[in-house]
Amino acid sequence: MKFNSYRPANSGTPFTLIELLVVITIIAILAAILLPSLAKARTSAKGVICKNNLRQLSFAVTNYLEDNDGHFMYCYYANGTRWFLTKAMPIPAFFGYDKKPDAFYYDTQAATVLNCPVSPFNDLSTGAPPWEGDYYDYFVNKLLFRYETDNATEVPIQGVLKPSELFMFLDRLKSGVSDGTGYSGFTDGNAFCGMYATRSVATRHGGFYQAVFVDGHVEAKNLADTDKNRNFFNK
Repeated sequence: MKFNSYRPANSGTPFTLIELLVVITIIAILAAILLPSLAKARTSAKGVICKNNLRQLSFAVTNYLEDNDGHFMYCYYANGTRWFLTKAMPIPAFFGYDKKPDAFYYDTQAATVLNCPVSPFNDLSTGAPPWEGDYYDYFVNKLLFRYETDNATEVPIQGVLKPSELFMFLDRLKSGVSDGTGYSGFTDGNAFCGMYATRSVATRHGGFYQAVFVDGHVEAKNLADTDKNRNFFNK
C-alpha cells in the first residue's frame, strides 16, 4: 500500500523581504527592552554579593569580639609584615584562608568574601608574595582596628556610642591608583572624606559605596551623606 505525505500547497513559499524585516525589527525591539534590564539585574546581583561579603566579615569580627572581651583585633603589627587581613590575622583564619595555598589567597578573581565582584581592578603588585593591600576590596575603620604601636585610646565594642552609625568595613580601591590610602587596608574620616577620597573611595555601586556598621547592618552610602565624625570617629 502506498501512502502520500501531505504537504501544504504553500509550504515552499519563502518569507517575503517585508516579513523578514518585520521579524528582525521585533527581535531588535525586544533586545533593546530586555538587555538593559538583564544588565541591571546582573549589576544588582553583584551588589548583593558585596553586601553579603561585608556581613560575613562583620560576623567574623563579632565572633572575635565575643572571645576577646569586646576588643577589636589590630589592623597592623609592629614588624610591618602582618597587615590586616593577611593569613596570620584572625579574620582570614576564621574563613579558613590560613589553610589555603597562596595561589588561591592572593587571587583577586577567587570570589572570596574579601573580593567585591564589581571591583574593576584585578592586578597585583610585584613581589613574592604580592603586597597584601592589592588583593582585597574593603577598608577597615582605623578607629576600631588599631595599630599595635598606636598610643591612641582603644575603642572597645562597649565604647561605641552609636553602633548603627559607626563604620566597621567599607568599599575601597585597591590597585589602579598611584598613591594615597587606596593602598592601605584601613582608613579614617580625614583620609576617606578629605584629599585622598578620589584615590581611596570605591563608589562602584552606581555612584555609591557599601559599608557594614558595628550593629551589623549594611548600607549604600555616597560621599555627600558621609559624616566623618559619626561614621568614623564615634562622635
